[in-house]
Amino acid sequence: MYQATGFQGYAPDGVQTFQPQKKPKGKELTPAQKEHNRLSSRIRVVIEHIIAGIKRCRIVTDIFRNTKEKYDDPDFSVS
Repeated sequence: MYQATGFQGYAPDGVQTFQPQKKPKGKELTPAQKEHNRLSSRIRVVIEHIIAGIKRCRIVTDIFRNTKEKYDDPDFSVS
């Protein structure tokens, strides 16, 4: 699970979490830590764009009103 630094301390059981490194006071991050932050940022931006697209298209908030029998919503079908 990729999480922001605002969720420090949240670690559900059985889930591996990835979190950006914070810069220590008065010190700098190592090049390896900076690269890790850059990679996790790339993933986080893609996920945030997907969430924004779902909100923009109102996929989750609107009621699905298709009246055809045996027709599932291709975006969010619940099995």
